[in-house]
Amino acid sequence: GFYERLGQDAKPVFSDDRRARVQPRQAYCFAAAGQHGWQGPWKDALLHGLSWFEKVYRLENGLYGNLADQTGRLIDPSFDLYNQAFALFAAAQAAASLPERRDEMRGRALDILAILERDYRHPVAGFEEANPPRTPLCSNPHMHLFEAMLAWEVQDPDGPWSALADEIADLALNRFIDGGNGGLREFFAHDWTPHDSDKGRIMEPGHQFEWAWLLVRWGSLRGNDEAISKAKRLFEIGEAYGICPRRKVAVMSLYDDFSVHDGLAR
Repeated sequence: GFYERLGQDAKPVFSDDRRARVQPRQAYCFAAAGQHGWQGPWKDALLHGLSWFEKVYRLENGLYGNLADQTGRLIDPSFDLYNQAFALFAAAQAAASLPERRDEMRGRALDILAILERDYRHPVAGFEEANPPRTPLCSNPHMHLFEAMLAWEVQDPDGPWSALADEIADLALNRFIDGGNGGLREFFAHDWTPHDSDKGRIMEPGHQFEWAWLLVRWGSLRGNDEAISKAKRLFEIGEAYGICPRRKVAVMSLYDDFSVHDGLAR
């Protein structure tokens, strides 16, 4: 599989446990590199990453667990919507980069989506974080599902992807984005109102930028001016309040009054 970290000497840190999400994210990067003309061994890396991901994290129910140790033993099989979103996203990029595997990747993605619809569907819109349901609900996994659906609709225009992309866009425009200041929140009660703890006030600059990019893309495809306007506001918030003036880097999180909640920068 792919390592979690490299040391300052550029050598892998062998002792780390390995998060499921790292595997499809790295596989996606190599697939995209190949599609964009990189001549290195992108296909070997892509296939290795997908194979290890399937072998180590795939559960009997068809979804993916959360964490493995360095030997490839699954140590946390719990559900995380975020991990399923990246499984879908990597499959879309693999379908684009490996035409001979397109049907296989499409079938895999349809299976994942069907299980999410059956076992984790939220009664209003989007998906639950657990079964049985728990709160807070989160916007961030939905962002990556949105990204995956937009990728899949390019590969499979007649599939179910566009409808779910539209649903998530509507959720973002009407629930995730604050109707007053225009910032995008992270954590929600079960009725998709802001969570009543401090978590409900959190807005992450990095996610303002990511959602802005995706909503402009979706808004351009759908001819939706509201999405583009709200995306521009997200970007303005990220730039105006989310960049540390001294270090010139995006910080981790703000409160909903745009004061800094966590000044860490990655």
